[in-house]
Amino acid sequence: MTALQLDAAVQLQDALAAMGLSLVLWFCYHLMTLLIPRKQVLLAWVMHLLFFAAAGLVCFCFVVGRTSLGVVRWYLAAGFAAGAAAYVFCFAGMVKRAVNALKKLVCRVLAPLRWIWQKGIMQPCMRVHTRLQNRRQLRYNQRKEKKRRRKQKKEEQQNGNPERGQKKPLKAYTQT
Repeated sequence: MTALQLDAAVQLQDALAAMGLSLVLWFCYHLMTLLIPRKQVLLAWVMHLLFFAAAGLVCFCFVVGRTSLGVVRWYLAAGFAAGAAAYVFCFAGMVKRAVNALKKLVCRVLAPLRWIWQKGIMQPCMRVHTRLQNRRQLRYNQRKEKKRRRKQKKEEQQNGNPERGQKKPLKAYTQT
């Protein structure tokens, strides 16, 4: 075997390894985008940023470990691009359908548990919570009313109101 043929075999092996790594990274990225709710924009943005930083680190470590000089070769870049294209055009649709089917299955399996949670646990807890809240509000209103009465009684005593708080003066009866 000549050096050129060995070189081509090693290059092909490296390109296929880069392609496989690219497929795995794109699969992880696609799963992440499918599982993060679209309404949480900030979370999705942070997750994208963290994922691409981690993917860059993984690719860098792969390139450094695969080549003797640590230089990005054209066949590694071509392997990464081919892996990305293969995933996007061949596997992305299947993965999306599989994830959606799995979500539906999980929802159907968990629906009875959700019903049990809502009807068997949450409703009785909410009833108890409502009763306790009503009792607290009643006690609060009673204390407030009692405090208001004390204050009113004290003001009547200070003002000398004979209707409440002070005794009426006795009338002196004389015989005539």
